[in-house]
Amino acid sequence: MQVRILSGVLIGGCRYIMDKSNIRQARISDIASLLPQIMIFEEQHAAYDDGKITEKTYQRVKEETSRDIKKKKYWVAEMNRIIIGFIKAEILDTRPGMLYIDNLFVHPDHRSRGVGTNLIHFVEVIFKERGASKVRLYVAKQNTIAKKLYKKLGFRFHQSVWKEYIKELK
Repeated sequence: MQVRILSGVLIGGCRYIMDKSNIRQARISDIASLLPQIMIFEEQHAAYDDGKITEKTYQRVKEETSRDIKKKKYWVAEMNRIIIGFIKAEILDTRPGMLYIDNLFVHPDHRSRGVGTNLIHFVEVIFKERGASKVRLYVAKQNTIAKKLYKKLGFRFHQSVWKEYIKELK
């Protein structure tokens, strides 16, 4: 399924229309474009945990991403045929009806333009059709920008061992 994004966001007095962007299921052929963005994501999260990215980390991420693309867990946002963001989401076998958003990333050059919001809304629609009634995601406590976005989108903090955010799908 491919969906055209027709939203616009006002940025710095200029309207940024995402009419040339779309969201689609990731393909194995996307791996070369996705990996650099996934590694930015991994580096940001390693920094939260004082971790280091190694060649072993890169190989693990590459293998996991290939596997998860084949399992149809990744969607990408494109603009002019260039991947500008991605989301990894699935319904977990252990929690039927619960959509789990594992990763959300928008390239720094395209942030604050509605891409992340569109990716989240896109998977919410897809997975609601597949029986999801709630969405769960985790966010690092230091990631204040992401927490602000999730709150704006209706997620509420749910106390657990992790910093878990949950949203009812309507």
